Amino acid sequence: MSKIAIVVLIFAIFLVIAIECGYRRRNRKNKHAPGFRRHVVNDEDWEDWKDSDKPFRHSYRWSNRRPGNRRFHLVNNRRRGFNFGFDFDFNFDSRKPWYEGPNICTYKDVIKNETSSDEIEITSHHVIRSQVCDDKGSSYKCTNSLVVGGKEETIVEIKECCPGFTRKINQIGCPTAVETKNLLDKAKELKLTKFIEAMKIAGLEQDIKNGNITIFAPVDKSFDQMSDLLAPKSQITLQDTGVLMVSQPLIDTMISDLKAMLLGHLTPEVYTSSRLNDEQLIDTASPYKNKIRINFYDNELMTANCIKVKSRDAVATNGVINVVEEVLEPVSETLMEIISSDPEMSYMKTAIGKSGLGKMFRDEGQLTLFAPSNSAFRKLDPILLSRILDGDTECLIKLLQNHILPNVICSHAIQGRSKSKNMLNHMLNLTRAADNKLFVNGAQSVDTDVMATNGVLYVIDDVLVPDEALDVLEIARRSGASAIVKLIEDTGLAKTLQTTQNLTLFAPSDAAIGNLEKVPTDPTELMKVLTFHVVPSEEHTCRLYNDQQLDTLNSGKQIRFNEYTTPFSYARFDWKWVQTAQCATIEKSNIRACNGIIHIIDKVLKPPAGTLLDVLALDNRFTELVQLIKIAEIGDMLEEDGPFTLFAPTNDAFKRVDDAELQNIVNDKGKLKHVLYNHIFKDQICCSGLSIVAANVGYGARQLKSISEERFTVQEMGNKTEIGGSQITECDMSSTNGVIHVLDKVILKKKTKFTFEYFLDQLRTITADDALMILSPFENKEMETIEFKRVNSGYRELQVLASPEAVILTSEMMRHLQKICVSNLISAECGIVDFKPKSLLYFDRPECLKKSCVIWKQISNVE
Repeated sequence: MSKIAIVVLIFAIFLVIAIECGYRRRNRKNKHAPGFRRHVVNDEDWEDWKDSDKPFRHSYRWSNRRPGNRRFHLVNNRRRGFNFGFDFDFNFDSRKPWYEGPNICTYKDVIKNETSSDEIEITSHHVIRSQVCDDKGSSYKCTNSLVVGGKEETIVEIKECCPGFTRKINQIGCPTAVETKNLLDKAKELKLTKFIEAMKIAGLEQDIKNGNITIFAPVDKSFDQMSDLLAPKSQITLQDTGVLMVSQPLIDTMISDLKAMLLGHLTPEVYTSSRLNDEQLIDTASPYKNKIRINFYDNELMTANCIKVKSRDAVATNGVINVVEEVLEPVSETLMEIISSDPEMSYMKTAIGKSGLGKMFRDEGQLTLFAPSNSAFRKLDPILLSRILDGDTECLIKLLQNHILPNVICSHAIQGRSKSKNMLNHMLNLTRAADNKLFVNGAQSVDTDVMATNGVLYVIDDVLVPDEALDVLEIARRSGASAIVKLIEDTGLAKTLQTTQNLTLFAPSDAAIGNLEKVPTDPTELMKVLTFHVVPSEEHTCRLYNDQQLDTLNSGKQIRFNEYTTPFSYARFDWKWVQTAQCATIEKSNIRACNGIIHIIDKVLKPPAGTLLDVLALDNRFTELVQLIKIAEIGDMLEEDGPFTLFAPTNDAFKRVDDAELQNIVNDKGKLKHVLYNHIFKDQICCSGLSIVAANVGYGARQLKSISEERFTVQEMGNKTEIGGSQITECDMSSTNGVIHVLDKVILKKKTKFTFEYFLDQLRTITADDALMILSPFENKEMETIEFKRVNSGYRELQVLASPEAVILTSEMMRHLQKICVSNLISAECGIVDFKPKSLLYFDRPECLKKSCVIWKQISNVE
């Protein structure tokens, strides 16, 4: 064995040992089954939010998070060593994690969540297990989730310093002992003077000395408005008259209220912040069974009933103190009850009642509601207000959903400019101005953080009206199609379109209406045109396919949808994508309204008068073309379903053709049919898609292939478009089975010349049969000349070769030429091509092959 092989083998052995050691160590410490990857999540590693315009969301610090898809990330961690995102570690640091040191207390909480439905989702795994861990230095928390057959069990494990101990960064465990005090002494240490005084007046002093509780203690400043209540009993006066009259029942009532209020700041269990979750409701000692809602946000903000927690986790021998900036008001009403009891919310109450969303505002939840006041609703246009409150329920539901966030967002979390997603899946802009005012999408919040048992309410001074809450006509008007809306209103069609659900409106832009030479004045005709723009179903362009026909409100008439796109290529810089409805380009698509979808188009749609042949027959410009179609007997084809694209020469176009040539075409039925077929193409190709389809067919040459198998070049020069040298003077005359484009000249295919170069090279032996195979695509076409030519390849010196025998063109080989109408067949040099006697007689058409030249000598014509 070579030295290199030995070195490689030794390295492989060490690598396997390192992988196995890291794998075993990982399974031992994380205590979960092999095969499940451990995910270490840290907010600082994962988030890099900017100070402005950041999407707002709750902190997932202690919530049920799932890790992102970071499959290949390299972490240099002092504890874990190097991890490449696989199921092994290269660990070169033997230090154990800090939470496995001395004086660490572990708390576990098991949460079982069994689905109440009999239907269980089938997944690709029988067991789904995940672990999310977060190390904050002062605590280490892991959430282990196990889902088996639709039943989920979550085990939350928290490791932190035991009471009476603390740690510094880089210390293992919590080695430093600290003096412990009871809650009362701890409150004195935190200088919560007025809170302590209030507890004494309420007779709760002994409770905070001896009980195991968590206190949310307000700072002294928050008690300023309660100074009379906190004064000694002998000093309670009625100050409005100056008379010293104090009734004992009044004092008892005030003390009772004070006690109830203070008990609403106490919880009968000990919670450090690490043991709390976002959106968690914790019970209090209040006689009214009030709860405190805890929220965490990305900027390490913690709130209690949307009051900012100024400092947290002051641990005492019998509990924990969290200092809050304000007194926690008792929360006992739902969002629905708050709205119902406020006379300035009568419009909102009515809207909720008509929408059927009342249950959502009464049930348990965690909502943020931006509720417009009555004055906000009165600011709306009276017609719009009437449509909102008295119109379709679906529109009203979408309006209300635009004001609802699915999570509790407290005002303290809104700093600068932020965003949060509402129940319509739209981002709401939440802004705190320099003067500390709050705005939601430009509407000012006049009352903030009104807490409810199922969320928080903000009162705003404007209604946030989304596009989805407006009908199709209102959205069309706002999207630059007000002219068509005016015509719809004038004809009395507006009410139908405002109340009908799930419709699609193809709305011509104002510019399209302005380009009309004449708007129909007859009400019946105008109604036919307008109803042709409405489809009685929601049609999203992403779900439509090319040449799909859509029924309209104009009975029996259909809109044909087309889509044209150039093949995608990274090398292309001219990629185009065009969608059309009845050959009108869709400028803006899929604009949502409460009762349908709007597509803005660049032309007014005209209901087709019939098939291609019907449209030609009704237009005096095409009498000559119609007559030739009858002579060629192809009218039945133009009555078929198609679709077809017909480039129609006018009568003037036929006059430009030489009389003798035109008469020659008319007299030969086969030639006439071929000429007419040159003008007919499969599929509906609108003017806006001509160059795109031509690029696809011609592979860069921009050619279209007619049903005659001929290819014609498409050229765009400014506003002019030509095909086969004929200019298109009018586009997109619609019919039921295709589209017509008007031409100024008849397309007469010019004969082509084909030269086959026979290389004098030993490395290339191409026979005449090979050449004729190359000619096979030209079957059924006319060619001016086919020329066989012997040349030197050019990359090596000409060698003197023995003169080869002539390649004999036999009748069997003539099968490739028999269907090509070629006028001249030429062999430019001696010894390349010869003909077997009578082989040229196999041509199908006698007018072909007027001249044949071999070895510079003309052979007699074959006719």
